[in-house]
Parts: sequence; structure tokens; C-alpha cells
Amino acid sequence: METIYPPCSQTIGVIAIGTRGDFQPLLAFCLDLQQRMITSNAQVYLIAPEVFRQQYEKAVQSTRSSLLFKSLKGNPKETMQDPQTQEALRTGNFATVMQLTAKPNEMLMSQCTHDLFEIAKETPFNTLMSSSMGMPIAWMLSERYEIPLVYIGLVPEAPTSDFPFCVLSPVSLGDEEKNLASYELVYHASFKRTEEMVNQQRQELGLAQMKDEGWLSLKEKYNMPIIYAFSDVAFGGKKPKGYRENIHLTGYFELKLEDDHLDLEIENFLASPKPEPVFLSFGSMPALNPFQLFELTRSVLMRNERVILSCGWTDMDKIMEDLNMHHFEILSKFTEEEIQHYTELLNSLKQYIANDRLLVIKDCPYYLLFPRCACIVHHGGAGTTGTALKSGKPQVVIPVFMDQPFWAHKMYDLGVASYPVLFKDITNEKVNEAIDCVLHQGEKSEDIKKKALLIAQQLQANEHDCDPISRAIELCLDCIKNPFIVPRIEQ
Repeated sequence: METIYPPCSQTIGVIAIGTRGDFQPLLAFCLDLQQRMITSNAQVYLIAPEVFRQQYEKAVQSTRSSLLFKSLKGNPKETMQDPQTQEALRTGNFATVMQLTAKPNEMLMSQCTHDLFEIAKETPFNTLMSSSMGMPIAWMLSERYEIPLVYIGLVPEAPTSDFPFCVLSPVSLGDEEKNLASYELVYHASFKRTEEMVNQQRQELGLAQMKDEGWLSLKEKYNMPIIYAFSDVAFGGKKPKGYRENIHLTGYFELKLEDDHLDLEIENFLASPKPEPVFLSFGSMPALNPFQLFELTRSVLMRNERVILSCGWTDMDKIMEDLNMHHFEILSKFTEEEIQHYTELLNSLKQYIANDRLLVIKDCPYYLLFPRCACIVHHGGAGTTGTALKSGKPQVVIPVFMDQPFWAHKMYDLGVASYPVLFKDITNEKVNEAIDCVLHQGEKSEDIKKKALLIAQQLQANEHDCDPISRAIELCLDCIKNPFIVPRIEQ
């Protein structure tokens, strides 16, 4: 029997499209927002790809939350594993990434747009909130139905002269004017890339065509408030130059549940009197060649480190099973020599596991694990970077694409990480040199460790004064009282 809910005084939809790194912060936000709004009989809906339903259900069960979920058919995991996306990741070049990912991204966004249009028809939202990937759709819905819109950003997209648009270049272009000019350049290129698709969708809603500007440009033109879910600590403790007064940096959103814990096998591994392990993961970035990750892991182990390897979305369980059972789905791609080598590699890793040197995990709450590791080797996603910063441990960042190189360089500039190792240039030697830099190079390593601890203490002090999600909720409630509604474009 369908559950019947009492009439709500307010209905809020929060759109979370993207990888797990995009979804999880907004899940944490929605749980707290629903709890905050419960006395006013308001209902919050988390609107996200179906692939994240299980994580939502686990969180709702843990918190006994009344947060509701509406699913979208687009699957970001499939987008990440699309051959064109894989090819783009090999280059590390922004223009190439934009070109090669256009088709898979368009398919994802088309599916999500169709579903969101239907959801908006059946659910009379009083307010919509969205991160950047959902904003093109949320923008249209706000314009069409006059729904107040709140933007919760996970990467710095507002113009500043301090640094260029983060996906264009991770470092300064040489002077402030060039840095500032990069934003409108990317805004325009982004609009042109999706102009035809967006205008077809606008036509479905009876909206006038966009001609020269997309939502990225218009949010600045209309002075739209922005809530950024990252900390000014990443920028040296200050707001980037030129940010408007209504742009707020709240700090990192983290999902923390009462029943969060580390599995017994992780606890046992960490309880060993042996040195703290190196944490190694690429998050939801699929490894281009999964064996490359195995090889990298073994090379780190051969330097006398202990390693916790988190597989993310690389589907390594399937590969390990296929190799172990000698059932090769892509047998034609392997020579006898390769089969022998990969089998030997797996047997080698199994021996490290048996010797308490390696632990392979699928997932765990990073905020519980990171403080108990020697260093954090990761891909540079905004959420993982924030959790690593808060752990007080040094970092080695291996950025893949988009905003990841930007965060990698910010960690280096802060003095809490080695110089970034670009994924497109990755070698076992480079990664091991970076780990040595943050752990085993005497005074240099000690300085990095001390700075990492100092930054973590600063973040803890900031959060003691005001929890990031609580602050974001206060700002959102203020936005609801003083709503921003996208102005209609005249025909």
C-alpha cells in the first residue's frame, strides 16, 4: 500500500546529478535540512540517479529521516566508463575532454532532463536547489514555473582574478586580467557546446531560446546567491578576490551517520603494531587499465609500505575473479605472456595480503579511516580533498580531470601535499617519489606533516564555531525568505 503523507507547508527539491562525489555531500545536506524543516511540516526530496538509491536508503534507515527520494534514469557510472570518456581521461587536456565527453554527457543530461521535467509536473516544488550539473535543468524549471532556486556549488565557478576557471587551468594564467577573462571564455564555450540541446529542452517547456548566454553567465548577470560547499582554508583562509557579498564559502559537507564504523577487517589491519598504512584510491574515477592500479599498489608495497587499497568504481572484483578463474571475457586482448604476468601479479598481491601488508576494501567512511593512515593518495575530487584536509594527514594527489588538478595544486600550495602527479603522466616511480616526499624526506616531510595537522586544526576550529551544513541551511532558509527566481527571457 502506498504511504500517504500529510499536506506539506513547503516542498523542497534538491537535485544531485554526477558522481558519488557530487551526490554524497548533498545527501548529507538533505538529511540535516529535512530534520531542520520537520517542525514546519516541510518535505525535502533528494532527486538523484537511481544508482544512488541504496546509499540514500542506508542513510535514511540510519537516521530515521523522513527525507524522500525521486530517481533519475541517467547513470553517471556508465558515463564514466564510456569508451569516449576513457579516451578523454588519457589526455588530461581540457579541450579534448570537452570534445570526447560531449556525447556521453549529453546522453546522461538528456535522460535526467526528461525525468526532471516529469517530476516537476507531478510535484509542486516551492523551492529547488541544485549543484552545478543539475543547474541547467533547474534553471529552466525556475524560469518556467517561477520556482525559487538555490545554487549549492561544489567547485569554484564564480569569477575571480586570483585564479582562472578551475577546469581550464589549475594554476594562474600569468596575470589577474587573464585569470578573470577565463571565466567568461569558459561560460561561453560551455553554452555553445550544449546550446542546441538546451534550446530543444526549453522549447518543450514553452520557453524562449537562449542566444548568447547560458546559466553560468546569467547567474552573474542576475546577481544570484551562491553557497559553496568548500572552505576558504583551501584559499589561504580568505575569500577569493572579487567574489560578491552573496557568495558564501561554508566549508565541506560530510556525511556522518550514527552507525558509521570501520569493518572489523579494517580495524584489525589498523590495529597492527606495524607502521600506519598508505591509503590509495581513485574514488569514482575508473582506472584506465585496472592492472595499472595493481602494478602501482605492488610498487608501493615493494618500498616497504603498508597499503589500504580502495577500489572505488574500477570493478576490480570482477577482474580479479575472471583472472583467478582463468575466464577471460576479453581473452583476445591478452597474450599468453600477459596472462602469466597478471596471474603472477595477483598471486603477489595475495601474498602481501596474507602478510598483513595489504588490505583491499570496497568502501568505508573516509572520515574515520583517513586520520589513521600515514598519508592519503587520492584523485583530487573536492569531497575527498576536504576529508583528507580535515584528517590532518599529508596528501599525494593524482588528479584525473576537470577540477581535480585545481584542488591538487591548492593542496601543494597550502604545503600539505607533494607536487601533483598528473594521472595522464602517472608512473610507479613518480608516485613513490611523491610518497617519499610527504613521509620519508626528513625535515621536508616533517614540515608537510606539521602543516597538514595545522590546517586540520583550523578547519576544526571553524566547524566548532559553525558546522558547514548548518551554516548552509541557514543561508538556504534566507534564500527561501528572499527568493531568487530566474527571470523570463522574452520571446
